[in-house]
Amino acid sequence: MDCKRYAEEKHRLLALFKNDRPKYVEGKGPVVWEIIQKAHVWSQNVEWNPGNSDY
Repeated sequence: MDCKRYAEEKHRLLALFKNDRPKYVEGKGPVVWEIIQKAHVWSQNVEWNPGNSDY
């Protein structure tokens, strides 16, 4: 499950970069982009379209 992978990665990075927030945030990038890519592929496969914006 992606939420579990993301949480595990956050904990791993926290242990590595406890006192370096920029590196911690940067370290999450790869897993975040991978999850976003999977969501994009899913949206294309199911022909999902966002609803109307609230704006």
